[in-house]
Amino acid sequence: MRKVPSSKGKPIDPVVLENLIYDPTSPSGLRFRQRTHFNQKKDLVVGTYSNTGRSRGYACLINGTGYKCHRLIWFICRGEDPVGFEIDHIDGEPWNNTIENLRKVPREINVRNAKKRHDNKTGTTGVHFTDAGRGCHYWVATWRTLEGDRKTRNFSIKKLGNEEALAQAISYRQAKFLEIKTQAGYTERHGKEANEH
Repeated sequence: MRKVPSSKGKPIDPVVLENLIYDPTSPSGLRFRQRTHFNQKKDLVVGTYSNTGRSRGYACLINGTGYKCHRLIWFICRGEDPVGFEIDHIDGEPWNNTIENLRKVPREINVRNAKKRHDNKTGTTGVHFTDAGRGCHYWVATWRTLEGDRKTRNFSIKKLGNEEALAQAISYRQAKFLEIKTQAGYTERHGKEANEH
């Protein structure tokens, strides 16, 4: 299967936008201006929704290159290519591409508005298990400083036991998170389930 070239992190050629319009009534937020041999669908909706792994949201293929619809919408509505930045869905819903729900932010700010990952097994964002080899197993607390530096602290299962090591890792990570939460721009959604408030 041939891999579709992706525009992620690359500049968007304005020619791509010539036959597109922002339309909040479209499921993806985009429609074609007119029919071409590429868009024979009656309603001219651009993009399809994907909910696989970490790549959720509407995407489209134009002239052989894949684009996230929310990035094209930003360019159309704001007149600037978001290259070098991520487009964050403020409400956390990747299908809500209304322009009011989008903001251009650096990656480190975008992840501060992220809900708990679907593959999280500890119940706490920033805590994971690691096997360091030779019988050394740890629960690890990870966090970022205000400067953006990644920090970790290991809690040995051999020394503390599995439950105690996990409990200490969770407690430590939560304490570090609370130290910088307000100053670092974390939202109330960070690390919560989709239906939590």
